[in-house]
Amino acid sequence: MNIRLSATAVAVAAAFPFVVPVPASAAAEGETVVVTATRTPTPVNELLSDLMVLERDVIEQAGQSTLAELLASQAGVQFSQAGGPGTQTGIYLRGGAAGHTLILIDGMRTGSATLGEPSPQNIPLSQIERIEILRGPASALYGSDAIGGVIQIFTRRGEPGPVRPNAFVGVGSYGLRETSVGLSGGDERWIYSVSGGYAESDGFSARRKAVADPDDDGHRNSNFAGSVAFRPASGHELGASMLYSDTRTWYDNSFSPAPADIHSNSEIATLNVYSRNRLTTSWESTLRHGRSVDKGTDHFSAFSPESHFETIQDQSVWQNDIRLPIGRLLLGYEHLKQQVDTDQVLEVDERTTNSALVGWQGSFGKHRLQANARHDDHSDFDDKATGSIAYGYQLTEQLRVHASYGTSFSAPTFNDLYWPEDVCPAAICGETFITRGNPDIKPEEGRNREFAVHWEVESTTASVTYFNNKVRNLIDWQSTQPAPGVNLLMPANVSAAKLEGVSMSATTEAGAWRASATLDFLRARDEETGDHLQRRADRTATFRLARSFGALSVGGEVLASSYRYSKNANVERLSGYAIANVFARYAIDRDWSLEGRVNNVFDKDYELIKDYNTPRANAFVGVRYAPK
Repeated sequence: MNIRLSATAVAVAAAFPFVVPVPASAAAEGETVVVTATRTPTPVNELLSDLMVLERDVIEQAGQSTLAELLASQAGVQFSQAGGPGTQTGIYLRGGAAGHTLILIDGMRTGSATLGEPSPQNIPLSQIERIEILRGPASALYGSDAIGGVIQIFTRRGEPGPVRPNAFVGVGSYGLRETSVGLSGGDERWIYSVSGGYAESDGFSARRKAVADPDDDGHRNSNFAGSVAFRPASGHELGASMLYSDTRTWYDNSFSPAPADIHSNSEIATLNVYSRNRLTTSWESTLRHGRSVDKGTDHFSAFSPESHFETIQDQSVWQNDIRLPIGRLLLGYEHLKQQVDTDQVLEVDERTTNSALVGWQGSFGKHRLQANARHDDHSDFDDKATGSIAYGYQLTEQLRVHASYGTSFSAPTFNDLYWPEDVCPAAICGETFITRGNPDIKPEEGRNREFAVHWEVESTTASVTYFNNKVRNLIDWQSTQPAPGVNLLMPANVSAAKLEGVSMSATTEAGAWRASATLDFLRARDEETGDHLQRRADRTATFRLARSFGALSVGGEVLASSYRYSKNANVERLSGYAIANVFARYAIDRDWSLEGRVNNVFDKDYELIKDYNTPRANAFVGVRYAPK
């Protein structure tokens, strides 16, 4: 998929925190420019990694779908969701665990440092300009949590020109109502964008009626995003961006009485400011500081009051991009401070990480090379060094190959390390139950090898990627009996996993027709037992076909998955499934359009987590105003 260069040059230069200007030659040639795979603007056909870009038009086609559902329509991505929109969601990149995917919003780390997972269920699609999905380990670039890959989300940005309003209103099944409005514009020096949105639905029962309270579990979300960039002189820019999302979600769990009013209030926010300066013709320096917040409060009705958790991450970055006689050099320093606040009194509630990183990429005729190294100095466990090296060769004008090797890691959570000892005595629980963290736990570590073939000719592209990622020191909370009648639950580094697979994708355009397909073969196994890792299927596939008839565009897609297990140790097998979705857009005139989408057209009943419902056949229609 290609990004329109006028929007790309602005988004890459203004949204990403560590960039150099997009070369004029790239703009002139109309190349797709990305940043997540290298931390510097790079034409996509020069990458030595597996990356996919989702543009704004694809995001708009997603309609009532969640961010996780949109991501799962791409190669190498699977997800789980404990009910409808807003409920707990896990994203699994290349078979990694939910905590093995790093989500960045405009370059800022997001997620919970107590749970050790990002919160994709709270990120609204209406505020996203584009998404870059980097499949494969990236700790050498970004540090902890990037064992499976990195998902970089770019919020909406303005472009030079007069004030441009935009608006959308839509309604759909399950009582869904959605609205958004925004303004953007700018000139040679200033670029700005502000937008806000609201969505609400009555929902459906999160868990199946046989096992939980059968009431509908709806959600509502309010969100706001803004950005501004000021260029006082050529080669210099000051800017800021922010995103705020406030969500209330009703849900069910296995402990729910009936009836129950169980719901959660969640907030995520990112705010960052930056200064980018061209110090010489070959040296670009970027300073950035920002904060991200992930906050939640769970309300458990009358049988339990509530619990709350909050993670604050302050991140400072100094990155230098230097053009050498041969290739480009990347030098950077990062400081990350994480603070948590929960109901539990943790022995340690903040930690810091100081990181140094270096990278180089260059080309020699038909040869391409990229190497990166990073050292993370943590305040609460041993330092970690990670690295990666990749080599590519252009066999013909249309055919290129690359191979790479990289290491990665995921740090233990605050819960893993410092959960306070909690004792339920035998007089109450029948036996003594003790729960506590383990300060001696080690980070999870990955070692990945991969090989890929890419073929590109005119408007057709295809790729095949083989990967083999061995992850050791996997962290799991396990129960032991240190004495008769005593059960101890605490985390330990218990096993290793092998994530091996082949990912294939292809896209083509012929006249008014557009088609794409993906096919993934994955073997995500516990190396000791050979058991499947939970909630990850061995085979997934997608197929999409769309056609334009003048002002009308229509299309459909099929998403298929083989069986998976809801729990580890091959427990609770979930059947495979295939669902079909259709979408359409009609351009009423230059500025107005009518959009519609029907998901799960054939009303397939399937599960992503045992005993949790998924949406049945549902429709959505909306009107969009977006002046050109």
